[in-house]
Amino acid sequence: MNTHVQGRRPWRRALVASLAATTLLFTTFTSAGSASDGTPEEPLAGDLVGSNTRLILSSRYANFGQKVKVKVRVESLGPTPTGTVQIFDGDKAIATDTLWTRFSSGKVDVALPRDVAVGLHRLTAVYSGNDEVATSTSEVETLNMLRKSPKITVKTKSWKVKKGTKPKLKVTVSGFKGGPHPLGTALVRVGGWHDKIGLRDGKASYTLPKITKKTRIKVIYYPKKAGYTKVSKYYTFTIKK
Repeated sequence: MNTHVQGRRPWRRALVASLAATTLLFTTFTSAGSASDGTPEEPLAGDLVGSNTRLILSSRYANFGQKVKVKVRVESLGPTPTGTVQIFDGDKAIATDTLWTRFSSGKVDVALPRDVAVGLHRLTAVYSGNDEVATSTSEVETLNMLRKSPKITVKTKSWKVKKGTKPKLKVTVSGFKGGPHPLGTALVRVGGWHDKIGLRDGKASYTLPKITKKTRIKVIYYPKKAGYTKVSKYYTFTIKK
């Protein structure tokens, strides 16, 4: 009797070992494929599809205050690269926009701020990535922002006045439409006499001394910041007879 029982023990040991291996395999599969509640887990970073981002400048030169847009193109190896793109100037983010996508590519034209300072700017585009597509960064493109020569406009009621009139001037100094207003002062010079007036949003008003003869005036703009250049313009008053 004892010999018969002992003869079955190898078979029982094999059965127990087989059941243990099956349980271990099931446990491993469950932990790798789903969470404890049975819902799918987020894909690992290594499972993301790669992407390639390009930044394209239509010109490497622009003037201060000018409207500048950079083209960004994103390609993936399969899934649609939805998401956003950030434009960096060095390590500082200066603009963000959302990609327009079609199949495995996306594109967007990103407007840069109108107050990008004068000088060299090393620009890169960084794609945000999504649940299927990995983030990527473009190569560096250099933009050279140049100073802008603003426009001086002086208006008055009439450039032909009666003798002894004190004309009122409205001075406007302007850059690109929609760009930053020129800051600084305007100097009004009449012969050896001159006076400075401060600009507010690029504008100022001023009343001249009495005009007694044909008089040539010069208006000079002195910029407060490096974005604009110094400019001047001449105007002439004549006397009515």
